[in-house]
Amino acid sequence: MRLAWFSPLADERMPAEADAIYLPGGYPELHAAQLSQAENWQASIRAVAARGIHYLLVTPGAFGANDFNDNPAAWGIELLAESGGTRLYVLKPAEAGDPPPDPVAGSRPSAPPGRYDDSDSRICLNAAWTRDTQFQDADRHTLTYSNLAGASASFAFHGNAITYVHTRASNRGIAEVFVDGRLKERADLYSPNTEWRSRTRYECLGGGAHVIQIRVSGARNPRACDSFVDLDALIVE
Repeated sequence: MRLAWFSPLADERMPAEADAIYLPGGYPELHAAQLSQAENWQASIRAVAARGIHYLLVTPGAFGANDFNDNPAAWGIELLAESGGTRLYVLKPAEAGDPPPDPVAGSRPSAPPGRYDDSDSRICLNAAWTRDTQFQDADRHTLTYSNLAGASASFAFHGNAITYVHTRASNRGIAEVFVDGRLKERADLYSPNTEWRSRTRYECLGGGAHVIQIRVSGARNPRACDSFVDLDALIVE
């Protein structure tokens, strides 16, 4: 076995003959603009992946490490081995079929008017999301996010309007927002600068029980460097 080093920040290409890719922990979001322009590195990653690389090595502090461990099926991976907290996964081929139905619809009582943080147990997450407490500028210092296409967050409420509180940033994608099963908006959350606690309000819903669903579309603005969608809070009126 031979180890070869490369730097995404320096836009260095991966060796074409690589059998595995190791991306250690860190804070890639701090270098989003630079990484998004690293065309040589991105092209080499795609070429190696297209050749059939199906393994993922994750260190304990890597971005998303806890979610990979807690929700491997949702990410389409399977644990092969673990040593000292570092885990080796194999990527499983996607299976045909529709995504699982939203688990909140018709199954939970409607929440009354009020403010609900993203960590509220009445918000039902479908597929893999990360609940994070490291962002001091987020509402109540917590944020829930995902870039897995099809992942959704749903909330049953009783009221005439609801405000979706979220973050706009350079790594944000397009969120599909549904109310009672009808698409209200494909919200582009991209912004070149981070805008905490941004708000989008949906009103004139009619008094009574409703369900809002926020879904990761997997699509993004051409200027965005990723397709993350997040939920910071929901405000029911």
